[in-house]
Amino acid sequence: MITEATCTEEGVMSYTCTVCGETKTEAIPMAEHQYEAEFSIVDNTASAVSGEASRASAVAAAAEDISFIATLTCTVCGDVEVVDATETGSTTTDVTCTEDGTTIYTVTCTYEGKTYTGQVVVVNEEATGHTYVDGVCVDCGEAAPEHTHTYTSEVTVAATCTTDGVRTYTCTFCGDTYTEAIPATGHDYVVTAHTDADCSHYESTTYTCTVCGDSYTVTGTEYGDHVWDGDTCTICGEKKAVEPSRPTSGLSALIQTIRNVTRRIFSFLWW
Repeated sequence: MITEATCTEEGVMSYTCTVCGETKTEAIPMAEHQYEAEFSIVDNTASAVSGEASRASAVAAAAEDISFIATLTCTVCGDVEVVDATETGSTTTDVTCTEDGTTIYTVTCTYEGKTYTGQVVVVNEEATGHTYVDGVCVDCGEAAPEHTHTYTSEVTVAATCTTDGVRTYTCTFCGDTYTEAIPATGHDYVVTAHTDADCSHYESTTYTCTVCGDSYTVTGTEYGDHVWDGDTCTICGEKKAVEPSRPTSGLSALIQTIRNVTRRIFSFLWW
């Protein structure tokens, strides 16, 4: 059986003989503390200030009369140890309308063979706040919370023949935006091809959009006339139909001959 060691008490390992049942125990050394470090400033005008230092600490920092401590707290048992810490570097940020000007110190400490590192932030100058003139901050350009929007517009998506476009309006002060639809322009069709009807083809007309190139063709439903050159159509090659002469029988021919001869005889006798 095992009783786990903690950072405040030893553990116990129990052994039992499987033959006779005799037992013995051994101590398990205490576990190490599980410390988390919080770094702070110590200066001449204030007690230790954790995390983000006060303006008094900033004064001390400016005078280079500044030191650091680390508060180590065990996350298991709550044990607390306070040790000196050392600065290893720093960076600064400028003050703005909304952000403090700061110095960020990187600090480190060593305790029981372990090294802990963290940061301490010193506020050098508090955020100045906005100074609005005509609805706009003169320092950073941010628009006042209450102002009259002044919008400019631009076409962000061009309309086409079949789809709407988008016009976007943007406030020059605060960047607020809204959009509105630009109606589709519709096609601009012109006649690009035309064929008259003839004896073999229907009339057809092709229309093409001058903007996008879309096209369609309208076709008639009736043929046109032949174009004759003599007895032949120049379009389809068809020939004109020729009416056959009426045949003459042998008897009819004989009668006609007798009539002709009789007329000549009477004509002669008359004279």
